Amino acid sequence: MTKRQPLNNIARATIVALATVLGGAQSMLLAAYDEPFSIPTEESARISLNIQNILIHEVGLTDTVDPLGGSYFIESLTAETDRKIAETMEWVQKSGGWSR
Repeated sequence: MTKRQPLNNIARATIVALATVLGGAQSMLLAAYDEPFSIPTEESARISLNIQNILIHEVGLTDTVDPLGGSYFIESLTAETDRKIAETMEWVQKSGGWSR
């Protein structure tokens, strides 16, 4: 991919906004897609604002204080990771332990 494809920044900004909300930020400033190259256009500024509005009003990310807090999905991923770590550690021990 070439660096001068500013419309790709729309997808990047959406992911950043999602991660920001899921990470618990109280506020954010989402850069317009063309901001790395020039002063943002009215259209790019509107798209940036629309990304935030879609995440708030259509996806409902702000409907709860902590969208991932106590999430069954996140908790199941954590439990699965713990289980795999324990299995790997047991296999290492049965295979002769850790070596340097």
